[in-house]
Amino acid sequence: VGVSTATAVLFDGYKRTIYFLLYALAAFIVFVFRESLINGVSVYTIVSFLNHSIAFVNIYFFSRYYQREINQHIVETESLLNELKKRDEQILSESIIQEALIDNTPVLLSLVDVEGYYVTVNRTYEEACKIPKNKLIGTHFSEVLPQEFIDFHLPNFQKAIEGNEVEFEEDFQELTGEEKCMMGKYFP
Repeated sequence: VGVSTATAVLFDGYKRTIYFLLYALAAFIVFVFRESLINGVSVYTIVSFLNHSIAFVNIYFFSRYYQREINQHIVETESLLNELKKRDEQILSESIIQEALIDNTPVLLSLVDVEGYYVTVNRTYEEACKIPKNKLIGTHFSEVLPQEFIDFHLPNFQKAIEGNEVEFEEDFQELTGEEKCMMGKYFP
């Protein structure tokens, strides 16, 4: 019975029917031969034969029904996987574009987590700090920025962590000695 079930599921079309019938016929021949040797042909043998026949017919038709359902789920799954691949490609493309825009923005941009560790920075920020981006990421801002900068920005940073949006303006002197005004925004 188990082999006939596997045959009913694995094969399709005329092969399925032929193999299933061959397995069922072989099983019936073995059954009848065994029963006739042990008990002879009796009512029990006939009832058992009918019982086995019903089991084989049920296996054939139910496995055919479930095979269609399984095939339908396979097609749906493949369709969903293709859709996910397209979305992944689109997200990757958008991510590359966003990274290029952020990296080439001529203002200092950084993203830090709630504990103050850099998640990402743009190229301008990297150049201003004179530390490679891969070294900045994962570093606490207090290890990079001058103390007077930390003293000014830490209260704003704390307010942003608390869920408030904070805008600021600060005059500062670049390492080159040039005076500049920095405007920025902290947000949660």
